Amino acid sequence: MKKRIVFALLALVMLLSLVSCGQDEKQTATKEVATKEAATKEAAADKGESTQKNGAKDAADVINKAWEKYDGEKFPVGSINAQEEPVDGKAVNFDVKKVETATSLLHVSEEALGKVQEVAFMMNMMNQNQFTVASYRVKSADAEGLVSSLKESIKGTQWMCGFPDVLVIYTVNGEYVVAAFGNTQAIDGFEKGLTDAFGNNAVLKVDESLTA
Repeated sequence: MKKRIVFALLALVMLLSLVSCGQDEKQTATKEVATKEAATKEAAADKGESTQKNGAKDAADVINKAWEKYDGEKFPVGSINAQEEPVDGKAVNFDVKKVETATSLLHVSEEALGKVQEVAFMMNMMNQNQFTVASYRVKSADAEGLVSSLKESIKGTQWMCGFPDVLVIYTVNGEYVVAAFGNTQAIDGFEKGLTDAFGNNAVLKVDESLTA
């Protein structure tokens, strides 16, 4: 009888050991899965943050993100919305079909406007020739064609109220073309903000003097 009790106790101990071992392995496996899931989520978050940093939801967002990081003392800026109502302090999307207003304010040709699906702009509220920036979302992959057209039309402008110092044109993410003209200090500050906001996705295409 005693032997049976001893054998039963030994069997119970072995069973408990096996169960404990199985639980340990299960817990270890669970921890490994949890660790991998956490690493995956962290990598996805980092990727999302990078995409958010270097991406833009529309033409106005390109300008506004750059303006947030503008390097220098800011000045009063504003724009006009699709209903041609004034908007203070930020860029908003404008109606690309309102050709006359766009061509007169942004010095862009009617032909160039036909290449874009979105346009937004922002300018110095005291003197637009001191600082004007426009962002164009191209319809197709013809960003380079729009860059050339903008360069030609802006450089060919007969300026009033003083000449802008410089013209710069960038492509952003390959789908936006950003043209900015004004005094050197303001444009330098905007360029710094644009490259800080979009990193290597902001590519300089044109950097020319308008006073020569």
